[in-house]
Amino acid sequence: MPTNKTAPRFFLIYLVILFSHSTAICQQLSLKLAGDEKTGYRVDIYNNNRLLVNDTGEFSLQLFNNDLSTTANIQYWKGDSWTGNTQHITLKGDAYIKEFDANLSVSVKYEVVSSNIVKKRSNCCSLPCRACYIYYSKQQGPPENLTDM
Repeated sequence: MPTNKTAPRFFLIYLVILFSHSTAICQQLSLKLAGDEKTGYRVDIYNNNRLLVNDTGEFSLQLFNNDLSTTANIQYWKGDSWTGNTQHITLKGDAYIKEFDANLSVSVKYEVVSSNIVKKRSNCCSLPCRACYIYYSKQQGPPENLTDM
């Protein structure tokens, strides 16, 4: 009895195309601005219209000098201004840190790299102050509300 070896191959190719197409359709990550001018801006991450990541702020920061005699904390930093769209959002803000008599300029950039990857980059720049060196510990904890994908 002759066997047809091409039928299983076509079926396998069909399954690969079907699953790769459904994976691409199933997850379409996008960014949405949350907050306002008064309370500060932050970014939420959505899969289609479903909220995936919702956090109180972008990060927390602990600053200290080299002998640890002076410390300062920034809890749940949020942006003062923003630019962008559903694929790219940049948050910016300045904060005066009285413990160091310094201004801290912060920029946080989100970018949807692919349908299932969001890249987040943050940049902190301090202007000259009385303390020559300021060290920091940045805490990016788990989001307060991370739903199942």
